[in-house]
Amino acid sequence: MNYIDFISEFLKRSPFLPKKDSIITGTNGLYGEVETSYRILSHWSLLIKESKIGKDGVVGFIDLFLNEFENHDLEVGPFKARDSLTKDTSNGLIGTAWNIEGIVSVIELCRMYSLTEYRDAEATLLKMIRDIYNHYNYSLSDCNWPNVVEPDGKRLGLDRTFNHQLWFAASKYQSYKLLASNEPLEDVSHFINNLHVNQKTNHVGTIYHTLGTYPHYHKTFIKRLISRAYRVDMVQKEYGYHGFNLLAFVRLYNDGKKEILGRIVESLKVTKTDNFRTNQENNRYGSSYNPVGLEIAVAISYTSFDNPDILFWINHHFSNHFDETIFQFKNSNDLPTLNARLYELTYINKETKNILQYNVSENLWSFK
Repeated sequence: MNYIDFISEFLKRSPFLPKKDSIITGTNGLYGEVETSYRILSHWSLLIKESKIGKDGVVGFIDLFLNEFENHDLEVGPFKARDSLTKDTSNGLIGTAWNIEGIVSVIELCRMYSLTEYRDAEATLLKMIRDIYNHYNYSLSDCNWPNVVEPDGKRLGLDRTFNHQLWFAASKYQSYKLLASNEPLEDVSHFINNLHVNQKTNHVGTIYHTLGTYPHYHKTFIKRLISRAYRVDMVQKEYGYHGFNLLAFVRLYNDGKKEILGRIVESLKVTKTDNFRTNQENNRYGSSYNPVGLEIAVAISYTSFDNPDILFWINHHFSNHFDETIFQFKNSNDLPTLNARLYELTYINKETKNILQYNVSENLWSFK
């Protein structure tokens, strides 16, 4: 079974594929927050784009996507991501980053199937992107987007999570290729040019979870020195989120930021160590929520499309979480999200896609 056939069969058999009157949302993995439909629809849109679902299936999904996404007035604020009594409901910057990723994907679907005029879909979706970004200002002095914005338009403080800021940059860069391909994106370019400021690594070589700027990095670094429990938990989190950062680098690289390749290569070094692989086992921030194996495989594919480590990492994820008898991912407290996050594999190098094959009886990926 080749890559496209696998994706198509996965969609065909998945009980989590969003359908009219049946959108099964997740709980943001281990965080246990009931999520709205926007994230899950965005993830599935990339899988649909890679499948043989056919034009009727695509039309049905576009209808569902538009019906959900048009429910909120984006001139007021961005989409709601989650229910929470203690945190923001837009899920920092990452909620918006995922939504933009999905909107761009659906625009590409419309173009693939000559549906840009259907329900005025492309114009509607492009306006959504513009309306969303009207809410976010960039700070040149701080090298970040300094405000989380709530669905009601309320401006909150900084999202200091590095991967959230990075994914926001990747989604904005990707979307502006559709909005204004000839306009320079000064904020994204400034953020990327200052990655040496924003991105730090911890003592084991994984990417530091917090922005590297003062005082955010310094406060958390001191807290790690004071509290062993906090330090151990954050290092585990950084093992679990390292691949997620790599995937954002891949997105930027794919969309034209070729200078990112060196950062991908450098960030992959730690993944070759026994310590990194050992710390993926029973890591609550790892594969049961963040599909680390898929993310690292994708990143490796841009350094060498047929590197055997690609298979190691894909099979790492599948051996731990995929049930080939029912074509579903398992062993997670958030099955809807884990299954939808197969979409991350769609970013793998096209040359790698062409040689990937899946053996159902052995639950094993190999190269042709």
